[in-house]
Amino acid sequence: MRSWPQVANVLDDLDARISHVDIAIDDLTGETFNLQTFRDLYDRGEFVMNGRPPQAQYVDDCGSNKGCSFYVGQRGHKQLNIYEKGKQLGDPESGHTRCELRLYAKRIDLPNDVLRNPGKYFAGSYPMLAAYVVGEAERLLTKEQMVNASAKAMVRFLRNQAGTALNLVMDALGDDAVEFLMEHVVRDGRPGRMKNVVGDLPALVRAQLQTIPSQEAA
Repeated sequence: MRSWPQVANVLDDLDARISHVDIAIDDLTGETFNLQTFRDLYDRGEFVMNGRPPQAQYVDDCGSNKGCSFYVGQRGHKQLNIYEKGKQLGDPESGHTRCELRLYAKRIDLPNDVLRNPGKYFAGSYPMLAAYVVGEAERLLTKEQMVNASAKAMVRFLRNQAGTALNLVMDALGDDAVEFLMEHVVRDGRPGRMKNVVGDLPALVRAQLQTIPSQEAA
């Protein structure tokens, strides 16, 4: 078995850098995630970064049961490839799904530490991926960009899941609505996607929320 942390140490000693790395996680049964899981996440806008979604491509096996694939992002930059690994290996009944992240040093800082802690960089590439690995997420992008994506996702969630309910509470209680919500709805803690952010999180979120255009927030 290769010792990737040792490889990273040697690269550090040589002052060398890697140019490309693939990080994969597998669900052998397809019960935790499958290809449709990530297609749904994409359709809900969970992959949106810097205000726009990355390009995506779905490759259908056209009923051959040789396995479909779903690509998010660009080869040569950052690309997520989700594919039906079990079917590609020849088992048409298999639910085995592989989610493979391909990172390239062409446009991002790709440190050797990715070989020591691949789970951190996998989880940090897109916010929703943290749910599928254990450990602290570490982003390759800046903290402000991560908070920006998370803040927009939070606004979308509130609007889609609770927007009409909050509107009804406001109509029913008027000026007393905020006090009611603070007492009965708002609770301590952070959204899961922001738990690992260090520093003044309220200030970071405030700055990002102020940049969301009215039509986007609506």
